[in-house]
Amino acid sequence: MNELHLTERIAPYTDWASLLFLLLVITVTLSKALFRNKFNEFSKVLISNKYFNKYTENPKINVWFDSFLMVNQLASYSFFILLLLDHFSISNKHNFYQFFIILIYMIGLKIGLFVTGHAISFIFELTQKFTLFHFQKNSYKNLISIYLIPINLILYYNDISISTLIYLLLSLFLIVNGIGFLKSVKGQLQTRLSSIFYFFLYLCTLEIAPYIIVCYWFIKLNNNYSL
Repeated sequence: MNELHLTERIAPYTDWASLLFLLLVITVTLSKALFRNKFNEFSKVLISNKYFNKYTENPKINVWFDSFLMVNQLASYSFFILLLLDHFSISNKHNFYQFFIILIYMIGLKIGLFVTGHAISFIFELTQKFTLFHFQKNSYKNLISIYLIPINLILYYNDISISTLIYLLLSLFLIVNGIGFLKSVKGQLQTRLSSIFYFFLYLCTLEIAPYIIVCYWFIKLNNNYSL
């Protein structure tokens, strides 16, 4: 008589990345469903100023709308950074702990830049201009982060050579941010000369310098990776 062998089966741990993508899709869906008109205007910020003209006077309207998009921005950017680090064999894209650490750094950097920017703008009496500039800049970043959701999903679940794609995405990211940056700065130029000087001082220290540091770090990683 044949013996019956029982094999213990343990359900594998749920893929955290799938849960993350689901969460991000839900946040974007909620922002669109609950604030349909604002979302439609927001989605056209690269080609139209209607969104800024309507909400610039009071950028704090609909805090939940901005909160949903901010969650998506921080998570999408952090996940894309994790994919970059995985591409250069510095990290592992399947490691939730490493993603969590990057997310914490992103949150800390966001808060640090915001608080420091407000402090500088208060000292030089540029609070209103900083608020408007931050609102516009953040809107462009929120829009980019929405497009990052399907991009991150494709890069995560496909083991393909992504070198060209990553450079293309980085180029598009810099171009879109550059367009948003120039359009935001253009709106700040109609002011007195002293304010312009302090405003550009702020841009150089807290907006441009971090991108230069990141580019230097990325080039250094690329050189080490090529060796």
